[in-house]
Amino acid sequence: MNNLGGNPALQTLKSYDLGHELLLIGRYYLSQNFLLQGVGSVAFPGSAIRLAADNNTSPWVTLQVSLFMFF
Repeated sequence: MNNLGGNPALQTLKSYDLGHELLLIGRYYLSQNFLLQGVGSVAFPGSAIRLAADNNTSPWVTLQVSLFMFF
């Protein structure tokens, strides 16, 4: 698989298995004008990423909290 223009270590991959991700999203309306949103995810690298990184990989985590205001 080719990813030309990307990170040099990931431009030419030897597999199509990039990995898997578990994503959880929660939304709560604080009022009519405010929405609180939380996002949490964990990604598990597949064989394409592991081969490109010489098997020196581990899962990575993302956490995000956002507050939206509506008019």
